[in-house]
Amino acid sequence: VGAVTGCHDQSALDNIAQLADIAGPFVGLERCRGFGRKRGGRNATLGGEAGVRLYQPLMLRATGTYTPSADFEPDWRVGGGCDVSVYGPVTLLFDLLHSEYRTSHQQVLVATPGIRIEPLRYVTLEGRYVASTDHVGAPVSTTEHTAAWQARMYLNLGRLHPFVGYAQGEEPDPPQPTTYGRSLWGGMVFDFDRNLSIRVDAAYEDREAYTRSSLGAGVILKF
Repeated sequence: VGAVTGCHDQSALDNIAQLADIAGPFVGLERCRGFGRKRGGRNATLGGEAGVRLYQPLMLRATGTYTPSADFEPDWRVGGGCDVSVYGPVTLLFDLLHSEYRTSHQQVLVATPGIRIEPLRYVTLEGRYVASTDHVGAPVSTTEHTAAWQARMYLNLGRLHPFVGYAQGEEPDPPQPTTYGRSLWGGMVFDFDRNLSIRVDAAYEDREAYTRSSLGAGVILKF
């Protein structure tokens, strides 16, 4: 849930894959900065993402983030994924994300298979299953598995592309044990031209012991 929402997650490049109407070779880059607040503390995260369309049905992407003096965000996060167009408006999705929490000696691996459907030219719907594995290395080595789901909707309104999403289920919550949470997020992408877009988003998460809010902004380059 929280590990896969907001500006600084692997899903930020979904907008590049879906909003860039490009045939043939395509590469996109995004730089983003996110601010999160939890239990009165704050974290600032820097991230970068890149995607390449090898040919029209297949797109590959990679992402990474770094949080200086991390309190509740991971110290660093790396991942990648792919989109495969299988039939008309239907696209299969898969992403894998690894997060490292040094202070709590935890590593979190998140897999998010999903499907994207475009029932109308200006509407895109997406659903994902979120499977997480949380490994704690010290003082006692333990591993826990959790599951959640998420849904998103994107609108294509000319240069403006608003989006909204909701996620619910169990997830790792370092340094705490796993928790059950609900997340709601939304934002928009605005295209200045074919090669330059900006993205802003906000998220709110309600978990068992606390709530968390975050803001994000990014620049998307397509070339």
